[in-house]
Amino acid sequence: MNNLTEIKSYFRDIKMSFLMSKYDITINDSSLNDKFHFLKKNRKLIEYANSIGAVLTGSRAISSYIINGKSMLDRKPNDWDFIITKQMAFDICDKFDIEYNLIDKVINVDSQWISWYPGYSTVPNRLGIQDVQLIIEDELPSFIQGEKYKIADFNYIIGHKIESIERGKNKSKHKYDLNKIIVKLNSKIYENT
Repeated sequence: MNNLTEIKSYFRDIKMSFLMSKYDITINDSSLNDKFHFLKKNRKLIEYANSIGAVLTGSRAISSYIINGKSMLDRKPNDWDFIITKQMAFDICDKFDIEYNLIDKVINVDSQWISWYPGYSTVPNRLGIQDVQLIIEDELPSFIQGEKYKIADFNYIIGHKIESIERGKNKSKHKYDLNKIIVKLNSKIYENT
């Protein structure tokens, strides 16, 4: 399913299935933090963004969606994507001394325990990664309140992944995620019994 038109077509059908209650959907955000979360450098940024109302999106948010008792995403997400408003961006940048040029719609805050350049490579190896993307929107999207986090609406997350593919950003990762979701939601295992 590498054709984006085909992916969009499947998600139109999936949205209709959601409306017709084909799926039993719940949110479980209790395992979004890995066991070393408390040691990672961006932990306080994540906690603060959450405390001021940022909405979690992306693969980590999808992994909290449980459809008919089964997790939506198998892979372990390695970053945190939050939707924030411009005012939230000002608050976060001021509190954590993050540079913000007032124009960009995304603020990337990369963090790791240690990084090194192997051999003659210009690409570093990183250990203990906990990158955060703050996506600035005029308004927060609709969301579902989990135990710990506000989780972006499923359709919003999927729409954002499709837009990222169209813009050529992380195409292979987003296509992989979307293909896996399509396969799972069209599998008989996920149907209500």
